[in-house]
Amino acid sequence: MKQLIVTMVAVVIAFTVRAQQASITADRNKILFGEQVTLQLKVANLPAGITLTKWFDTTQLNQQLVIANKSIIDTIVINDITTYQQTLQITGFDSGVFTIPPMDVATNTGNRISTAAINIEVLSPNITGMQGLRTMKDIAEAPPTLSAFSWRSVIVWVVLVTLLSILFWRLMLRKRKQLTTTVATPYGKKSIVEALMQLAKEQPNSAATWHVWMHQADRLVRTYLLDTTGIPALQCTADELMIWTNEFIIADEAIRTQYHQLLRLSNAVLYAQHQPNATAASIAAQYIKIVYAIKQSNPHAV
Repeated sequence: MKQLIVTMVAVVIAFTVRAQQASITADRNKILFGEQVTLQLKVANLPAGITLTKWFDTTQLNQQLVIANKSIIDTIVINDITTYQQTLQITGFDSGVFTIPPMDVATNTGNRISTAAINIEVLSPNITGMQGLRTMKDIAEAPPTLSAFSWRSVIVWVVLVTLLSILFWRLMLRKRKQLTTTVATPYGKKSIVEALMQLAKEQPNSAATWHVWMHQADRLVRTYLLDTTGIPALQCTADELMIWTNEFIIADEAIRTQYHQLLRLSNAVLYAQHQPNATAASIAAQYIKIVYAIKQSNPHAV
């Protein structure tokens, strides 16, 4: 009988140890340059009496990826079983595949519980790298079911949307004319291009000099957008400016996409001390091309 009790206690202890789990999970394993991915650090199934004496050492991530935000450690207790979890927002400003190594926690019993390693791939700013990132499977072709009434509804909606778009555009044009008559325009296309050509002659070679250079180039184009279109480009974040610069502002889709990529690159240089692989001359040439595209899409611009 004594041997049976000892055996049962050993089984319970072994089950308890095996049940304790540490994990690190990511909501995506591929992100675009400058985007964020959510990591969850978790220690589950700690029975009563067992506490943590050491949490995951997240400083290991700073060697490869940048921690943008970190939540507090949440404690969840259900039926005397405790679970700890923490959420991190991380991003990357260098392309490549980065491995988050195994991390461990320690308990008051001297036990160490480790996670498995996971990989995060940071894609370059070129959006073609996102092709095939999320595949779709088992798509069934649905037969057309639009009735005559449905077609009429579609046509009515298209007409309404078109009329609203025209009305919005006319209001924007009127607002631009008002701004033109009340605000002195500090820059025209010619002076913007000349300033960018001067920047093209510079050769930044450190994070500090790149920060100054990119701030000047980005502000020149934002100023031209403000003076030309009336959008609050100087107050917008990069994501907000991507929404503002639609096909009415920059008609050429390829150049519009190029500008959105430059906005992400500018964020990386200004806020993450990133040093571009390209030369200042090539980046300035891209900005000049964008200025000409804005002028072409807005013939009234100076």
